[in-house]
Amino acid sequence: MADAPNFDNSSKQESVLDKDKYFGFHLSGRVLAIPVMRITEIVEYRGVNITHVPTLPEHIHGALNLRGSIIPIIQLSNKLLFEASPMSKRTCIVLLEVNMDGEMDQIGIIVDGVHKVMELYDEDISEVPPLGMDVNPDFISGVTRVNGTCVTLLNVDQVFSAREIAFVGSFSE
Repeated sequence: MADAPNFDNSSKQESVLDKDKYFGFHLSGRVLAIPVMRITEIVEYRGVNITHVPTLPEHIHGALNLRGSIIPIIQLSNKLLFEASPMSKRTCIVLLEVNMDGEMDQIGIIVDGVHKVMELYDEDISEVPPLGMDVNPDFISGVTRVNGTCVTLLNVDQVFSAREIAFVGSFSE
């Protein structure tokens, strides 16, 4: 009698659990990504009323009143010291949660457009190379290649400081 086929998928199921989803976006000719679980909403840039405050640092675009919540909006290209792309119909604001001194706060980042959602295994992600990156290495959690495209994974908790976000919130009170 032939052996019964083995339908034990436990090792395959474990590997599915090791897979994380990342939201990829375009910024100044690059593809960057952040964990999907941090994103709360994506808003079209056109038609959004952002309050600009002249005393803010250049990378803080202003604040958005979204359904009664004041959300600081960051011009991510300026924060990362990239040359800013012109606004287009693909420009959007990604609202995400960041850890600010132990509490989760919401901010918005202006990006050039949506790339795609990517499912990555831990082994797909390489450590930050010591040289050759045009982003502060403290801001990067890893790098990967997806279909031949280099993708930089941002560590959102390192990119944004509590002090700069609190500064935006102070003018809304």
